[in-house]
Amino acid sequence: MSTSYILSYRLALLVAGAGALYMADQIPWKDVYYIVAALMLVGFITVLFIKEPDRTSANDAIMLETRVIAFMEGSHHWPKQLRSLIAWFLGAIVSPYSWYFI
Repeated sequence: MSTSYILSYRLALLVAGAGALYMADQIPWKDVYYIVAALMLVGFITVLFIKEPDRTSANDAIMLETRVIAFMEGSHHWPKQLRSLIAWFLGAIVSPYSWYFI
C-alpha cells in the first residue's frame, strides 16, 4: 500500500511539474492552469464522496498485540485509564517499531 501511495505521489508531481511545463510549450499558461486545476478536482471529488474507514478495527488490532496483552494481564493494580494509555502506547508506538528493527 505504501508503494502505491508513493508511486501515485511521484506521478502527480511529474504531471503537475514537467507535464505543466510541457503543456505550456504548446498552449498558453492560462489554459495550463485550468487543466492542472481540473486534475486536482479529481482528488477533491474523491475525498468528498469516499466513505470514512472503520476506526474500531485499528483499536482492536492494537489491543490484540502480544505485548499489550501481556501488559494488561500483569498490571491489574494500576488505574484503568493509565493502563489503557500505556496499552495504546505499546500497541501503536512500540510494537510497530519493534517489528521494524527486528
